[in-house]
Amino acid sequence: MADSYTATAIRTGTEQFTVSTGSTTVVSDAGLRPSELLLASLSSCILWTVVDYAERNGIGLPGEVSVRVAGAMASRPRRVGEIRVELVLPEGLSEKHREALLRAGQHCPVHATLTHSPEPHGGPRLSRPDGPGGVG
Repeated sequence: MADSYTATAIRTGTEQFTVSTGSTTVVSDAGLRPSELLLASLSSCILWTVVDYAERNGIGLPGEVSVRVAGAMASRPRRVGEIRVELVLPEGLSEKHREALLRAGQHCPVHATLTHSPEPHGGPRLSRPDGPGGVG
């Protein structure tokens, strides 16, 4: 594996939820649900990939770029069963650049993970708060 990532999720109080990746920490007093974090991960990944592609290829973005993601839950097993993504690009881009940016967004790592399932290595493992983590 070229890159390796670890994220830690902690419930620090009745309404506070913290996710830390080591370099980024997200704290929510609203208590984001894991499914909401999944959608946020997808939208931020697509946005980052599109903007990075534009910068690397000299495509000027003359306005705001945004990604809207919505999901619907499914059951048996309970999971996010449907995800809808809308990439909003600024006016003034050529059709060629619009299509290239759309293709770039489809190549973000989170999108690739959702469309090509990772290999599972069992379920969660128990560990002690002061002991080694169960990930790795």
